[in-house]
Amino acid sequence: MPDLIALRLARFASVHAVLAVVTGAYVAAAQSKAFPADPDMALSAHLDAWFGLFTLAAVGWVVPMTSLGERGRNAVSWLFIVGTVSNVIVTGTKAALGVHGVVPDANVANDAVFAVLNVVVVPPIAIGAFLLAYGAWKPRA
Repeated sequence: MPDLIALRLARFASVHAVLAVVTGAYVAAAQSKAFPADPDMALSAHLDAWFGLFTLAAVGWVVPMTSLGERGRNAVSWLFIVGTVSNVIVTGTKAALGVHGVVPDANVANDAVFAVLNVVVVPPIAIGAFLLAYGAWKPRA
C-alpha cells in the first residue's frame, strides 16, 4: 500500500498538471489579446503550475524518507499543497489585474496581492521547506 501522504501529494501534483494546461490557454489568450491580462505574468502562472507539479512530486518522494512523524509529514504536505496551488491562482490573478504585488504601494489591487502572497504563498512554502529539511537531516529515533 502506498504512503497516503505521498499519494496525496501525487494527486495534487496531477491537479497542477491540469492547472498548467488551463494556464497555457490563459497565456495564449493574453498574448493574442483575447483576454486582458499581462502576457508575461500569465506565462509566470503557467510556469508556476509546472514548477508546483515538480515540487509536489519531489516532496512526495522525499517525505517518506524523513524522520518526521505522521503529523509532521501531514503538515509538510499541506503546507506545500496550499502554497503551490495558491501561487498559481495568485499569479494568474495578478496577471489579470496588471500588478506585481511584491511591495505595497498606493494601489489597492497591488496591496491586496501583496497581502495574499504574504499569507497563503510565501509562509506555507517556507515553513514546509524548513520542516522538510529538518526531517531529512534529523536522525531517526
